[in-house]
Amino acid sequence: MAEDSLGAIEKALQGGEEYVVTFTGRSQYSSDGGGVSACGLAALNCTRLVLQHDQQGLRGLELLREITKRETFEDILSICTNWANTAHLLVDVDDISNAPIFAMSLTCMWTDYGKSGLQQLQDLLTRLQQTERTAAALVITRPPEIISVFKTVINNGPIFMTFDSHPRQKHPDGAALIIHPSLEAAASYLSDLLRFDPALLTDPTLHWQAQLLAHYSAHMFVAKDVPPAPADLTNTLIEASLTVLALKAEVADLNGKIKTLESDNKHLAEDNAQLEARVEDLEEDVQRRVWRARFLDTPQTNANRASTDTDGSSSTLASSHSEPPVASSSKTKIISTILDTEEDDESFATRIQLEWQEQVEPGVMLAYQRQREFEEEDRQLRAQFDTLRQTMPATFQCGICLEEELEDTLARMNGCGHSFCRSCALSYLRSKLEEHRFPIPCPICSTEQGGADPGIIDEFLAQNLGLTEAEYAVFTELQLAAFSVQLQCRKCRKSAYVDREEYDAEETIACPLPGCNYVWCKACSREIEVGGLPHSCDGTSELNHLMEEQGWKHCPGCRTPTSKIEGCNHMTCISPGCNTHFCYRCGEIIVQSVIRNEIRRALSNHYSRCHMLDDTVAIHAGSYMRKELS
Repeated sequence: MAEDSLGAIEKALQGGEEYVVTFTGRSQYSSDGGGVSACGLAALNCTRLVLQHDQQGLRGLELLREITKRETFEDILSICTNWANTAHLLVDVDDISNAPIFAMSLTCMWTDYGKSGLQQLQDLLTRLQQTERTAAALVITRPPEIISVFKTVINNGPIFMTFDSHPRQKHPDGAALIIHPSLEAAASYLSDLLRFDPALLTDPTLHWQAQLLAHYSAHMFVAKDVPPAPADLTNTLIEASLTVLALKAEVADLNGKIKTLESDNKHLAEDNAQLEARVEDLEEDVQRRVWRARFLDTPQTNANRASTDTDGSSSTLASSHSEPPVASSSKTKIISTILDTEEDDESFATRIQLEWQEQVEPGVMLAYQRQREFEEEDRQLRAQFDTLRQTMPATFQCGICLEEELEDTLARMNGCGHSFCRSCALSYLRSKLEEHRFPIPCPICSTEQGGADPGIIDEFLAQNLGLTEAEYAVFTELQLAAFSVQLQCRKCRKSAYVDREEYDAEETIACPLPGCNYVWCKACSREIEVGGLPHSCDGTSELNHLMEEQGWKHCPGCRTPTSKIEGCNHMTCISPGCNTHFCYRCGEIIVQSVIRNEIRRALSNHYSRCHMLDDTVAIHAGSYMRKELS
């Protein structure tokens, strides 16, 4: 988008006016204006692309420049041109958002429902504005409309934008992005766009579906914290998503046909039951008339009738049964033939059955034929439904969010076999990595009491969930820490992992890296010279070796190391509070005192049996005394 266009947008916003960005011929329909509506696909795809740009770091005017380009409009609407199904995707944002391309990039934070009034829409946009994300989107459905509304930040202030894939009066040539100067302006625009007749809510004669035209449903989406997929993978996901949605549309269409056929079957069954009841009534009536005629047409009756005719007298009873009844209907015709025919029971039953079928068969055969046609069509539809169900991707229920997910997103725990969607499993894994917990147990097993060993997230599952490099490095460190210890060499400045059991068994540690021979004490971390003096953490071993080598002595009172440089063997410890006088030659305590008389007596007693002066010192002392005397 040109810089002057951005300037025009800023000027319009500062002046409190709306700014419409549209491109001729770019809408959810094909170039000739035909085809089915796919505004749901356009709204979700626009939401995905805008939030993806924000997640990649585009803010303010940079984001506005990107989403108002012609190329961006073409990317948004390209998914509509690829929708070849005749089903009209106007409703059910939940189904569309669960398609792979949207499920991997968008997260639905909340949903809202209400009347399409100005105040309700202002409250809805206020709730959208309060989200902490720099960019968020609402996908609003009011049959037959689906549009997207975005909140973003420009010049440290929130602005609202509406994406509408339908040509309107303000943008008759194609889809448009309407940039609103304020929240109130955006709510007013939506209120005019989603206007409804208040009579819909008060007219009791309207079906409840018609009243839905006065209400909206809104889904609030934010971008998932995942890196954007490569272009090839994105195209593959779009194709897969359209295939999944087409299959769902066909299933919905078949379900509708099945419900219609079930309703027709119910009506046919009722009609068939009425026909059967009528047939039963007719059979009972025929049988009653037949057997009545047979009982009346007995030899006794014939004889009475003959005698009566002979003597010329006639009675009312005889005359009433001497002639067959008037055939007022087809049933009376059957009765009349019965009275005039002599035949056995089997022939009689067969003839009556044939005559009855000639009169009632057309209605029965019609009902039977319609029932057979329905059953055959129902069988074919059910076979098509079963075939389609087998070709559709299998689903499973996530153990965390409890949603039905495609098996393509399945993440199964090692050990227990519990199943989760990749999004929930990744969020759970990241939370445990932040806590530095390892091993990471199955969230379901960790809540069960008294069960077997819980399943864990192993290395293979962690690699396939989509951790970043830094997160996977933390997982690797925690995994290694379970059975090893990381060593950091002070000399070569490199680190390495060693077996934990071997590390616990050793007191000194040698750098395991090639070319480095540094050795140090595990307890005090001080360097140990290879082939040198025995090591002690407090230096005792080294000091004893040095004292032994130099001939130094310990004070017998406080064990302070002492070295005689010159003089006699009488040594006085200089450690505070010790006050020990000892012989440097034999190492015995002479006295522990600060009183001179006690010290003098003790010295006299000790050196009466021990030499106070060494031979060298005595020679020097004698020479000095002779020199003084001379």
